[in-house]
Amino acid sequence: MKAAGYSYSDPNSYGVRGAKAGDGSYWTGMKLVVSGVFCSKECVETDRIETLVTVNPGTETSKIVFTRETYLPNAGNFKNIQYGTIALCRGQVCGSQKTMVSSGSTRYMTLKTSSSRSGNVLTVAVNMRVSAPNRTVDDGAKTADCTGRTGSDKRCFY
Repeated sequence: MKAAGYSYSDPNSYGVRGAKAGDGSYWTGMKLVVSGVFCSKECVETDRIETLVTVNPGTETSKIVFTRETYLPNAGNFKNIQYGTIALCRGQVCGSQKTMVSSGSTRYMTLKTSSSRSGNVLTVAVNMRVSAPNRTVDDGAKTADCTGRTGSDKRCFY
């Protein structure tokens, strides 16, 4: 699939990771992991990036926080780290955003939907993509469905 210049695999096929937290108005514990390996007789992990994602879904705009927890080794072979966010409205892409990550361990993103989710279902999918020396490697995950509040409350609850 492709949206807003960002190509990704079908976000509907991503597994649900993490869980609702607090009063059910946000999703946490979603982890994205990309590993690089070198194989001859045995395969050895050469690089690893782990990013923890928190999603605060909304009826019009969702806030997503990517926090890189691990990058081993510090001078690894991964380049061009990208984070992508995809809004799914009843299985259909209704918004997407991407960003390159050049430095820092935390990235804040906003994701707008093409239509209000007030009283409607929203699923937020996330993706991390990195360039390895000979290929591109990615990992994706999604939240469970949340339902947007109506009226002046712009939150979406799981």
